[in-house]
Amino acid sequence: EDCPNHPFADILLPGLVKFWGNLAHTRPKYIMTNFPVFLNALVNMVQSDDFTAQSIAFETIGYIGVSLEGKTALVEMGNKMVECIEKLEKLIRDSPTEVKIRAMNALASLIKLDKVNQSAEMLSLTQAWYMRVPTTMNMVTNIVKQPFLDLRLAAYQLLCVMADQPWGRAMIMKQPGFSEFLMDRSGEKDKRGREEKFRVVQTIMESREAKEIL
Repeated sequence: EDCPNHPFADILLPGLVKFWGNLAHTRPKYIMTNFPVFLNALVNMVQSDDFTAQSIAFETIGYIGVSLEGKTALVEMGNKMVECIEKLEKLIRDSPTEVKIRAMNALASLIKLDKVNQSAEMLSLTQAWYMRVPTTMNMVTNIVKQPFLDLRLAAYQLLCVMADQPWGRAMIMKQPGFSEFLMDRSGEKDKRGREEKFRVVQTIMESREAKEIL
């Protein structure tokens, strides 16, 4: 509980948060409910001005929230969770490359929803979290055109998660000129980039809406 005031807090806290994050990944509701100190530490790290602390906090939140039970536990954080997600926008837009990648990965984990779990309630939740980062599509469509492979791969991963959900497909398809970009094979020079770009297209084409059109 006194860790933030400890003289070695900057050294100790990231490791402790990762440790408790691993526990919360396996037992999210129990850890988030019974250990509020861990929750407060996460929120404080997100609110800090230190990119490293923010990255670790969001990686931990994403690791907890990748599962259905984890998402449910995070929802119970209420406004604290909403405020945390809103911080992702600035990280994706204005932070160093490595932090941008980790921020996009965290958002992808939070909104990831396997088809078997795509109830109306959970789809509404992932969409609501996505909408807390309102410039996501503009930022991602810009990133996939940049000459940095690691950044593009993280952006494609986020797009693939979105493409697996009805609201996400709608967001992608209504982005001006982006459908043409996805279908243009000459737009991606790197093999791994082409594979990930194709995975986004494939996910969209395998959707119920696409099958109905075809």
